Amino acid sequence: MWKGEIAEYVTLEMMIFETFIGGLIGRCGSNKSWIRTESGATIKVHGGKGENKHRQIHLGGSAQQVSVP
Repeated sequence: MWKGEIAEYVTLEMMIFETFIGGLIGRCGSNKSWIRTESGATIKVHGGKGENKHRQIHLGGSAQQVSVP
């Protein structure tokens, strides 16, 4: 990005199985923190444990920050 250029804010939303949430978040949020630190994106997990079979994940930031390889 060039100096003075404003990055467009992008949101990526996905649904994942409840059984994968623990691996995504990690012990005491370690994986979630690592994702935020490495990518610069925000990550939010919606829905409470056991409420549904799926949980909604929101990633936010620039297109580069939220890209999934």
